Amino acid sequence: MTKLISDKNLKNDVITTKVEIEHILEESKSKKIYEVIRIINSKPLFLEEHVTRFNKSIELFGLNKKYTYREILDMINNIIDSNQIYNNNIRMTYFYEDKHVLLLYLIKSKYPNKDIYENGVKTITLKKSRENPNIKIDEKNLRASINDAIEKENAFEAILLDENNIVSEGSRSNIFFADKDKIVTPIDKNVLLGVTRQKVIELCSKNNIYIEKRNISVDEINQFDGAFITGTSINVLPIRQIDNIRYFSSNNKLIKTVSKLYKEEVINQTK
Repeated sequence: MTKLISDKNLKNDVITTKVEIEHILEESKSKKIYEVIRIINSKPLFLEEHVTRFNKSIELFGLNKKYTYREILDMINNIIDSNQIYNNNIRMTYFYEDKHVLLLYLIKSKYPNKDIYENGVKTITLKKSRENPNIKIDEKNLRASINDAIEKENAFEAILLDENNIVSEGSRSNIFFADKDKIVTPIDKNVLLGVTRQKVIELCSKNNIYIEKRNISVDEINQFDGAFITGTSINVLPIRQIDNIRYFSSNNKLIKTVSKLYKEEVINQTK
């Protein structure tokens, strides 16, 4: 289970305890839709995009519920002020069990340090897939099996492959490859449409960096010049290794440019 760190949390906009939230998460058997939002200097990063995706996940799951930007912002501000924690990740968990239930709570958050960005990370490939890639849903058994594989190989992340050995995404991230002067990434329908991924694609388009979305076979990943993953906690993180394939992604000019553009966007959004 994701580790809660906040003493004061929200259940349907009512303050409740850490113990109660943990009890609800443990006892409820309903499938849960969730969203993780990064808080920087009290400001939720890319909140509008997160709320849009959250509502889309609920819709795709077949449930008739929609939350507004203002509702979510007010609840996030309540959590931040109540716990006086201003730089962290906050998790929203939604499920339906006789009624609509929305939980908000701060979770234990870890961010890569400077050395990790400078050296890149080790990743592995796994032939596993989500129930529905476009819905951000908590799949505990899948998560547990992936974590076991990551720990066994002393890796940072697992890159998921479908039954045809086509690259889809990281288990907690999206993946991109540098191919000379363009960026290549899997097609939308095969991946969770990550907010950081969306921002990277937008920034590349605005800065004349060509993005190619296509199916990527695991057999061709050794042909790329570099690779990186993106996510709420990791930003743009270079990959130094996928299985036995090694890259010099941290020194790749195109990846460094993308990373710089994204960092600047984060700074602009959290001033």
